Formats: sequence, C-alpha cells, structure tokens
Amino acid sequence: MVRISKSFKFFRKRLLVFCIFINLIFIFPNSIIAHETYGDAMNWYRDKNFVIDPKQNFLIGIKFEDEGKIKKALYFFKLAADNGLTEAQFKVGLYLIKSDDQEDHIEARKIFQLLSEKKIPSASFKLGWMYEHGIGGERNIIKAATSYKLAASRNQNNAYLYLANLALIDQSNRNILLAASYSSIAKKKKVKGSKRLLNSLLPMLETEQLDEMEILVSSLESEIQKIKTN
Repeated sequence: MVRISKSFKFFRKRLLVFCIFINLIFIFPNSIIAHETYGDAMNWYRDKNFVIDPKQNFLIGIKFEDEGKIKKALYFFKLAADNGLTEAQFKVGLYLIKSDDQEDHIEARKIFQLLSEKKIPSASFKLGWMYEHGIGGERNIIKAATSYKLAASRNQNNAYLYLANLALIDQSNRNILLAASYSSIAKKKKVKGSKRLLNSLLPMLETEQLDEMEILVSSLESEIQKIKTN
C-alpha cells in the first residue's frame, strides 16, 4: 500500500510539472518567460527525464507550427518521431526536404522509404516524387512509377495524375495513350486537373488508339488492384 501511494504521488508530481510546462507554452506563448527561457526549459525538462506521450509532443509541434515557430515545432516533431509516431516522422521528412542541405534530403528519402514500407499512402506518393525529381539520391523514373502505383493502390488518387505525367516526361518518346489512360482513371477518381489533362491528350490519339484506351484503362486498374491485395 505504501509503495502504491509513493508511486501515485510520483506520477502526480510528474503530471503537475508537465501541466505547468504546457501552460507556459499554450497560455503564455508570448510572455518573456516562455520566450527567453525556452532553451533552458528544454534542457531542464530533458535532464529531469520527464516523459511526454509522443502524441502530445506532436500536438505541441503543431501549435508552434501554426504560430510560425518552425525551429521549435521541428524540435517537438523530432521528439515524437524518435518515439515512433508516424505522423511526426512524415512531418520531419517534409521539413528535411525543404532544407538546403543535401544530407537532409537523403535522410528524408530514407524516412519516406520506411513509412512507405509501413503502407503509409502519402509516404509512398512523396517517395515517388523524390525519385521523379532526383531529390535525396538518384533520379529513377521506374522507381518513381513503382512508388506512385503503390500510393494509388492505397487510395492516394492524385498518384494517377503523376503517373500520367511520367508517361509524358521523355519528349522524344511520349506515351500519349498511357498518359491519357491514367488521366482517365484520375478523372473517374475526381482528381483535380485530370479532366483538363485528359481533354488535351485525347485529340492527339488516333481513332484505333481510342479503342485501345478502354482496354488499357481496364488493365491498369487491374494492375493497381493486384498491388493492393498483395
């Protein structure tokens, strides 16, 4: 009973300190104390080994992000990310992409690769975008297409439009039929911009290609469905 009582008191003390800390951030964000002693507060909090739930760290990060305090926001996103919160890991990846440091881009690609393997749709999409543009490593259109297809199989429907654009990248060998087919699927999924792209591509197709397009659309949808079930 004594041991339980001591544990409860210790927990209550930690909770009280955490609440005070949160109040400094959220209730008095512009106060002299909260502003000038932020670094000291962070060091003190770490030294005392106070444990905050990763989700709480993430929400604090969101609060700072909304206020435009990016450095502080990233600090808390990283805390949450280090404890396995996928939303925070994704946020950290996005900030690393914006960095001017190539090493940060490499780290971002690793993050999105890991999140894609965890079947996070937006991570698969972002990984495809990085492969397409050669950010964080080699430019690889085949890997970009693979990642976009993964994203599409996970209901990230704007990936269909990006697959259409991939088919048009090589100016000397543009695959208009493939691009139109992906645009058609994107249009069915109500992806913004897909109707305009499709309308611009259809006049470029021969009559027999329009007949082929229906078959190709069905084949592409089947391919994505197979990826989804694997």
